[in-house]
Amino acid sequence: MIRFLMVCSISFQFFTSHCFSDQSILQDSVSTGENDADQKPITDFFSFEANSQSSSEDWQNDDSNQQHASESPKKEKYFPYHLYAEFLYFKISEDAIKYAEKFPQDSTITPRVSEIKQDFSYSPGVRVGAGVPTYLDQWEIGAEWTYLYSHPSIRRSKAKEFGILASLVIPTWGAFGNNAVEHVKGSWHLTFNSVDLNLQRKFHPTKSVLISAWGGILAGFIDQKISVHYKDFRIDFIEVTTPQKVVSKQWMSSVGPYMGLDLACRLPKKFDLFFKYSIGLLGGMFSVKTKYKDFSKSSDEAHVTLKDSYTSTFTVQQMQAGISKDWTFRCWETSVALGWEFQQWAHQMNMRWFSSFTQAQDPADLSFYGPFLRILCRF
Repeated sequence: MIRFLMVCSISFQFFTSHCFSDQSILQDSVSTGENDADQKPITDFFSFEANSQSSSEDWQNDDSNQQHASESPKKEKYFPYHLYAEFLYFKISEDAIKYAEKFPQDSTITPRVSEIKQDFSYSPGVRVGAGVPTYLDQWEIGAEWTYLYSHPSIRRSKAKEFGILASLVIPTWGAFGNNAVEHVKGSWHLTFNSVDLNLQRKFHPTKSVLISAWGGILAGFIDQKISVHYKDFRIDFIEVTTPQKVVSKQWMSSVGPYMGLDLACRLPKKFDLFFKYSIGLLGGMFSVKTKYKDFSKSSDEAHVTLKDSYTSTFTVQQMQAGISKDWTFRCWETSVALGWEFQQWAHQMNMRWFSSFTQAQDPADLSFYGPFLRILCRF
């Protein structure tokens, strides 16, 4: 205790002596006129301290603001309108295109008969669409148009000793005679157009998952043409006149409701995996015209035309799967997608006057599948 008091007294004496000495020096400087020269640096020192303190406070505020901004999540830009174009490369096939039947000319009781059908190939197409927002949250109106055209190579076949059955002229002309040929040539054309208008609702269950459900009206227009030419008939009945060329055309116009679901999953680096499925029920008007011409033992201008019209309902299904990549700019965003698509339009081949030797051709399904490339812009 005594030592503590001694230390405190010594410190107090040192402090008082130092203060009084400074005060005497300050008075001497005032009396000698040195106050102005020494006072300015003192004021500058205090002003510098004040300024530095305020600057440090501002820097701390800036640091805190920057830290707060860095901690807050970055808000993604929203572009409500979008346009897109798709380049399609689809293989289009029709189930019931059979030009003839090939049967071996041997002594077997049950010969193996093979069908001569159309060979299908890939053809280019295009699809364009757009989407605009509505006044309702997460609701969007969309429209789309698809165009496809297919003209695969001509199907040719031949067989010796009249080993081909010209099935498209039977049983229209009744007889079993004058229906065996050695050469057949067939071709098929298709023009496809579809237009749809839909209303879409988007859902965000998580940050990386987007689900879109939609419904709307789908209209389809499909034109098909078949041309078959038979050569080198075996004449069994001289009195029978047999057509050597058969040409059939079918026009279909349809409209009906459809609905679908779209699922997208966000990956790193703005990649997306997507899957789409839709189904519709359409009512269509079918018009068929079949012309038989180039009759044996008749003039070139002779022909017979058969027509038929009817209505029917059928289903339409579409599936898509692929991956896309987004790039965001200041005022717009673009996306490139690569995927695979499958569509099926049920009961499209209804050329009723085309029949085979054994049974009439049932309505067959039109399907097309293949890759597609989509370029989309949002703004």
